Amino acid sequence: MVDSRYPSNHRLHKPIEFDAVFKNRQYRLHCEEFLVLAMDNDKSGSRIGMVIGKKTTSLAVDRNRIKRRIRESFRTRFPRCLCVDVVIVARSPVNKAKGSKLTE
Repeated sequence: MVDSRYPSNHRLHKPIEFDAVFKNRQYRLHCEEFLVLAMDNDKSGSRIGMVIGKKTTSLAVDRNRIKRRIRESFRTRFPRCLCVDVVIVARSPVNKAKGSKLTE
């Protein structure tokens, strides 16, 4: 059986890693549900971090579902050759987003 999990070393964990992306962002994309910030890194691959606050989605079940869908979409669709750190910030309308909107 193939292990298709998104590896831990391809995630942003520490606040200093998130702060670096917020302060030194080189790329910015936004839509109604998300704000995406990114910057080049010197690592061997891309890393992702997510900010989904309790005010955005009050239930932990919903926050975890959103994180799983974003992580899976990032794993399957993001080019592996890019070396960037990406932070995805969820906004309030993410509660009303349907499943396909989260994975586009």
